[in-house]
Amino acid sequence: MAQIDTLFLYNNHEVLRFSDLVVGEGVQANQFCIRHGDRAALIDPGGDLTYTPLTIALSRRISLDGLDYILASHQDPDIIASLPRWLMHTRSQVVVSRFMASNRACRLWVAMVRKLGPRMIVPQHGGYFAGEQVGHFLDWLAALECGVDLLDSQSYRLPVSEQDLTFNKCI
Repeated sequence: MAQIDTLFLYNNHEVLRFSDLVVGEGVQANQFCIRHGDRAALIDPGGDLTYTPLTIALSRRISLDGLDYILASHQDPDIIASLPRWLMHTRSQVVVSRFMASNRACRLWVAMVRKLGPRMIVPQHGGYFAGEQVGHFLDWLAALECGVDLLDSQSYRLPVSEQDLTFNKCI
């Protein structure tokens, strides 16, 4: 059964997390909604298995006519496979965010986020970070090697041994 957590609520502004939408073998992911007044944005709408339960849960909190944007953090099926259905049944515009291509991208993002002084960070999968955990998470992310940082000489080697190359040169 879908779980809805209110992560932030102030005046007419609300941030919701939807979880436990998939039953069985499907990939669990968090979906989010940011609502301000009667306008809203859906973040990471999920895979095909999440569409119906998320639509039901979301429509209990907002009017789907007020869903202006769908934001996708990346292109994995558990994040955007349901996107065509959302676009067919709402007037939403789609926005795709940046890819963390290297540690430098992570450090720049962390520096930007630290200026906001977040009290909570909620990732795509699993629970969320609050209080002291936010700083620990940002420290970890600032040190994370990812993308092109993981490339080394083994990533760019011929699929044959040097002995085979020497033999081929002699022929």
